[in-house]
Amino acid sequence: QLIEVMNYILTDPIILSDKINKPMDHSTNDIVEIKNPITSTFSVIRSQLLPILLSFESKNTHIEYPHKIFEIGEVVKNIHKNLLTKTHAAVLLTGSNETFETILSVLDGFMRLQNLDYLLEDTNDEMFISGRRALIKINDIPIGKIGEINPSILNNFGIEVPSAGLEIDLTKIPNLRIKEYDTNKYVKNVCTKNWKECIKDDRKCDAQSECYLNEEKHLAYNRPQIGNKASFHIGKIIFINNP
Repeated sequence: QLIEVMNYILTDPIILSDKINKPMDHSTNDIVEIKNPITSTFSVIRSQLLPILLSFESKNTHIEYPHKIFEIGEVVKNIHKNLLTKTHAAVLLTGSNETFETILSVLDGFMRLQNLDYLLEDTNDEMFISGRRALIKINDIPIGKIGEINPSILNNFGIEVPSAGLEIDLTKIPNLRIKEYDTNKYVKNVCTKNWKECIKDDRKCDAQSECYLNEEKHLAYNRPQIGNKASFHIGKIIFINNP
């Protein structure tokens, strides 16, 4: 049985680079960095889920094995200066008996439920062990990756037992009809008011109207009702103001 986990969309750049043997200078140029992060631990937006699951696993090595976890969530990729938001799904199996075959059974079960045919093609993705890794394709279009996690990467995360994982781009599966979207078009006219000031204003503060006050940028869709508990929507994050 798989257990769903939910991680922050902001993360440490090391998790998406050094920990998976991909230095930030060239191999990870699709990562979106935060301009003024409060801490380096949350200074980039995740561009994939599998490294995030490995980081989650590294914090739970004291729990009895096997561990079978998955996450479905948004990732953002910087592709030629276009910020594309996609929905990914990732699964990580960790335990002494976890192999390519066990993670393949998870993928096969999902594809059968969707009534989809898929192909596996050899890949050189260094996150996985050579000969125990594959590119996942539907209609000759790559939609994800699968394999046994490279021992050097497990060592980077402090994981001492075998792991196998997969990650797929759900926006590329026709049956699901999940759309990717260009994040840039939502930030061109983004409201830049401080959110505490915005809730006091009579005007709407949203992505379609310009209400510039300072350099702090927030994407707000609805102006909340002011009361003892005022909620302010920024994307999908809700801030609660408790006086």
